[in-house]
Amino acid sequence: MIYKKFKGELVEFYTKDKVQLHGFLFSRNNKNIIIYIHGMGGNFYRNMSIKMKDVFVNNSFDLLSINTRGHDEIAKVVIRKEKSFIGTSFEKFEDSEYDIKAAIDLLNSMKYKNIILMGHSTGCQKVVYYLNKYNDKRNNAIILLGPRDDYNI
Repeated sequence: MIYKKFKGELVEFYTKDKVQLHGFLFSRNNKNIIIYIHGMGGNFYRNMSIKMKDVFVNNSFDLLSINTRGHDEIAKVVIRKEKSFIGTSFEKFEDSEYDIKAAIDLLNSMKYKNIILMGHSTGCQKVVYYLNKYNDKRNNAIILLGPRDDYNI
């Protein structure tokens, strides 16, 4: 499959507990944006968000695909200015709230008005967990793609 060329930028942001995360912003300066939250072991560059970006961006939605601290199986990152390991192997599910909040804070600082959270697989659970904890008024809608029941699996 050949993908069309697209413009975007890598973004770096920090969570409340000082975990450094990354993502990719596909932008045409729309006021609407979707934050893509990957599933267990996923990441921002190898998932369906890349394949769907044209659908969103061509229909007045920018797209921010992020890594959560559960990205990949094991990954090296900076936490409080020290190198450490995160990833699905080390993830504490409850900490996902910090990842999503940091992404929304980033987009809020970039003046986005309509923020939609889109989760895939375990990302669906993270989106619902975040909204249950925060009732964040900056989030306007959710999209749940292939929700999983990891607890029972």
